[in-house]
Amino acid sequence: MKNIQLGKYGEMLAERIVTENGYRIVETNFRCKTGEIDIIAQQGNCYHFVEVKTRMGDSYGHPAEAVTKQKQHRIIQAAKCYLHMKQIANVQVQFDVIEIEVNMLMNCF
Repeated sequence: MKNIQLGKYGEMLAERIVTENGYRIVETNFRCKTGEIDIIAQQGNCYHFVEVKTRMGDSYGHPAEAVTKQKQHRIIQAAKCYLHMKQIANVQVQFDVIEIEVNMLMNCF
């Protein structure tokens, strides 16, 4: 499975996890000049800005370890951009990371 396919698969699973836990997804794959956000969800008066990290196995460490300080800064800036563009104010904000580890058995014949 290629990285792009793996990422899309992980985001699909994460969306299901988010909705099954009572959150309403308001946008996916939001992009602006300052960054991007995989999932924006809402529960009550709180907006959740979710980064999804998917890995096949743990050879490169845990998926969340890829969310560096630089990446966190870009997510925060993108969240500010989103709230400003949508004219959303006076809400709580939370930043989340969903880790997806995919372990697939590959048959080679």
